[in-house]
Amino acid sequence: MEILANKPSHVLEQVALEEFRGPIANMGGKRGVLNTFLQRKVREMVRGMCMQLDAGNLDWGYIMDTDTYVNITRLQNFVSELDSTEPIYTGYCSRNIIGGGPGILLSAGALRHFLCPRLKREGCSITVRENDFRGGDAWLGECARETKLPFGHCTNEPTEKKGTYLFRRDPPWTERFVSKDLKADWSTEPISYHHVLPNKNIQGPGADPRCNLVRYKHKENPSGFITTRCTPHMLLIGVPKAGTTSLFCYLNQHPDFIPPLHKELHLFAPIMAPGREIAVKGGGRNTLSRYLNQLPIMDPRSGKITGEASPSYFYSLKAPTFFKKNFKTVKLILLLRDPVDRAFSEYLNKLKSPAVAMNQFIWLKKGDDILGGQRDYFGRVARAALERKRRCGESGLVFDPAALGRDCYLPPIIWQGLYHQHLKRWVQAYGKEDLMLACHSDLGDSTQDLMRKVTEHVGLPAFEYNLSLAYNTASHRGADCSAAFSHKWDSFSRPILFNKLWKTAAVSNKTNNSVHFQSAKKDRPAVDADIRGMLKRFYAPSVAALRRQFAEHGYSECPWMAAYS
Repeated sequence: MEILANKPSHVLEQVALEEFRGPIANMGGKRGVLNTFLQRKVREMVRGMCMQLDAGNLDWGYIMDTDTYVNITRLQNFVSELDSTEPIYTGYCSRNIIGGGPGILLSAGALRHFLCPRLKREGCSITVRENDFRGGDAWLGECARETKLPFGHCTNEPTEKKGTYLFRRDPPWTERFVSKDLKADWSTEPISYHHVLPNKNIQGPGADPRCNLVRYKHKENPSGFITTRCTPHMLLIGVPKAGTTSLFCYLNQHPDFIPPLHKELHLFAPIMAPGREIAVKGGGRNTLSRYLNQLPIMDPRSGKITGEASPSYFYSLKAPTFFKKNFKTVKLILLLRDPVDRAFSEYLNKLKSPAVAMNQFIWLKKGDDILGGQRDYFGRVARAALERKRRCGESGLVFDPAALGRDCYLPPIIWQGLYHQHLKRWVQAYGKEDLMLACHSDLGDSTQDLMRKVTEHVGLPAFEYNLSLAYNTASHRGADCSAAFSHKWDSFSRPILFNKLWKTAAVSNKTNNSVHFQSAKKDRPAVDADIRGMLKRFYAPSVAALRRQFAEHGYSECPWMAAYS
């Protein structure tokens, strides 16, 4: 007994398309055009089955959507107990609605005595429904009903013989999102699942193991479907001025990485939003939804990943446990830089925006001149940091910008380099397999090797990156390259908040924020030797504690750590 799986073929698509091209201008909206094309395509498939039937080569015909997973063994076992000469049609049917859904099984009897004669005589009508999702399967169901074809099996009712559901209109991983009553009906493995994209790298009908599933509503899907997406697959959590923009822009080159609206989405922003940390507006349950809506919609079987890079996450008290709970499969990357070089780079970066520096990053008193020079200003920051640490002790230092002016206040430009205080939260929540620690010095010296490790860590196939450019340097500021890779979005994966927020991203992309790596090195000013000495004394105990953390958790030290011994 042979089943003819009449999948959409190139020949049949061409036949339907040629016939369909003429009246396209009269169809009105795009959805009506698409539905009409699908109806004509399925009609040609059924005609193809009729030709096979006339040649004596068909017992059963099976039509399936391209995103449907079919268990061929179960399908063959199912039809082995049925008589193909009887008129049997299986598809989705409920009350007076007869359709197809993900799979339609037609017996030779149904074709010979009902459908084929009808198609040879006058055919079945092609209907255009502007705001409806009824396509080829709906046309076939209506055609079958017009011919008075008896329906032997339905998707939503267990058959008497097999006691099983034949074709699921939702993927198997959506079971966790349905009610208990419906879940009980899913106890037996079906023949096929709908909305399961073909992917040669994923065995069976399950979701990509890299995907942490959440349910969401999408305007392009009818309410009857359970729609799922992946939370971020990777997060670059820090630190500022350690090469996060360059690394993220390199990763955007990978064909299997789909970018967000912006490089930095700032779900948590403890530096920018002291005292409340969560920076995404909305609050409550809307906070996570609004955050995810700035990321591309990743189908659980697309084989692609997404993520973002917000260096402020490293300093958040809440982020490690929040990500662990809500983004269960996320891979984290942390870039660390010599804390003195990091602080000086931050200083140079904020020279470009004195107003930002005044309000957020560098402690100033009224009348202070940020442009007064390295020795005059950055040197005073270093001396004051040493003095306040001596007077208040490390545990007594205050980091909240709301404490500006207090004796023990330490500005972010300095305290962001006390890595050991923040790393302990992350290594407590994540193991080495999920948290990758890398060194800023690897960017430029061994960038290709670093990107190989990053690619492997986030679960992507090997790829050769163009590593000739450095991003967001002292001479070329700018922290967003996502807009340059927006061509990777299709109509389904495009972020939901695209229309509201994309103008900002597009404007930010107009700034040339990249420069050749060798030029970036030449443009980089050096830290004054006396200032470096003061800050090295300030950071030495922190680096010693950091080295102990690296050793305890099995990480390799960064080259700059030895200089603090």
